[in-house]
Amino acid sequence: MTVTKPKAQITKISNLGDIELHFNKEMLVPRNLSALNGTFNTTDGRQVHAMEVEIVPSYYSNPVNLTFWWNVTSYDGRVMIIKLYFDNAIYVSSESEPEKVNITFYDISLFFDTEG
Repeated sequence: MTVTKPKAQITKISNLGDIELHFNKEMLVPRNLSALNGTFNTTDGRQVHAMEVEIVPSYYSNPVNLTFWWNVTSYDGRVMIIKLYFDNAIYVSSESEPEKVNITFYDISLFFDTEG
């Protein structure tokens, strides 16, 4: 039996800053969503976020205008909703070439499928 790793894909970003992230497998959901928004200690003693959301500026963007914070607002095992809160939302994707979003998962103990 071949085991495949779960994959996630951004399927929608609303104009209100909601990112819809779909997983190709049923994932285990932590009892407390704040764990996804929090930090954990690595084996070398560093404290890092469980996941990272990064805005990649377009050619025309001014990174100073793209400061934001985020949190996971819902997660049902297949779909995760991440809310972005921009300090200057009026500047986000205001040019012909929109910014991009990267999401990186670091705490693998929080991101695994129901197959284990």
